[in-house]
Amino acid sequence: MSLLTAKLTIFLSFFALGVSYAQAPDGTSFDWKHNSSSSITSPEDMRLQMVETVLREGSPALTVGAFHLHQMGDEAAVNIIKILGMRGTITPTEAELTTALTIMEKAFEEPTLIARANDRQPRATLFLLQMFEANNSDSELKDQIGQTRERIRASLEKANVPSGK
Repeated sequence: MSLLTAKLTIFLSFFALGVSYAQAPDGTSFDWKHNSSSSITSPEDMRLQMVETVLREGSPALTVGAFHLHQMGDEAAVNIIKILGMRGTITPTEAELTTALTIMEKAFEEPTLIARANDRQPRATLFLLQMFEANNSDSELKDQIGQTRERIRASLEKANVPSGK
């Protein structure tokens, strides 16, 4: 076994342990919690909680959550809408908007990994991007939103999945 292979194996082992224990690279917990009303949480609730944690924590949580986001597709945008709606406003802070854009982009980064066929079409994602764009006057943020839309479309085209233009 070469030194590079050994280093890669060790890195991937530690990364897998971090993911399995829901820890950030710095060792802190992401606080993904179970629904207090029952000991069994549905997979949908768990994914919603994961998106909420990533939206709140930003980059560190995004590193660990990327694998799950790749499987979500359009469900990620639906969860962002739910999270913002629970607060009583659909308008995110600037930091949340930037993280939300990254979440949606990660959700479509590997379209072939998206678990449910319905989530391979970015309907809610394009709707949310349009809402973010309409509710923002900052030209830099509008550019980020447009770039996110184009990266999602390019990723879907590369995987030969219709993007719902």
